[in-house]
Amino acid sequence: EKLTPMVVPRSSAKIADDQEYGLYNVTLFRRVADEFKGKAREQKFIVRDVGYDETEMKATKEQLETASAEEKEQWASLTRLVKTNFGEVFSGWMHIKAIRIFVESVLRYGLPPDFLTCLVQPRSKHEKKARDVVQLFYSHLSPEKSKKESGSKKKKDVDDSDMALLMGHEKEYFDYASFTFNWDVEEN
Repeated sequence: EKLTPMVVPRSSAKIADDQEYGLYNVTLFRRVADEFKGKAREQKFIVRDVGYDETEMKATKEQLETASAEEKEQWASLTRLVKTNFGEVFSGWMHIKAIRIFVESVLRYGLPPDFLTCLVQPRSKHEKKARDVVQLFYSHLSPEKSKKESGSKKKKDVDDSDMALLMGHEKEYFDYASFTFNWDVEEN
């Protein structure tokens, strides 16, 4: 604003910027435009004239409306596609989880497969209590207990954290095969 005397006061405003450049607009009188350009170039600014063309503005507005309508069409098509295929994808996902727990159970308890598979959804506050109850019920499957019953007095070679890593779990190891998955539609 202070490069030349005929600039409209408080007319400069930052329109956009990025890491390297900033875009500003300045309103000034035509008779000082060339002088302003020269002084701005001396200060290492790049000055460009912007012309207002009514037909170009209408064309741009029409393109924006067309793009917006096309986006709504594509969004509706995508929503329809997701709704029709979600059930099949979710069913496939659950089958993969069931296969994983089956394989883990067979690897732990051997063949022939003789175990119960169930899906439990405790309330978030009661998850630890539910795990404790299931742990108590299946404590006879503990590797430590089976060693004691067989009369083996060897030192425990693998602790629970190592067993959890061996079984592919990141958190902890239970005496029963357990697989936790979180699925909350409203969270995402």
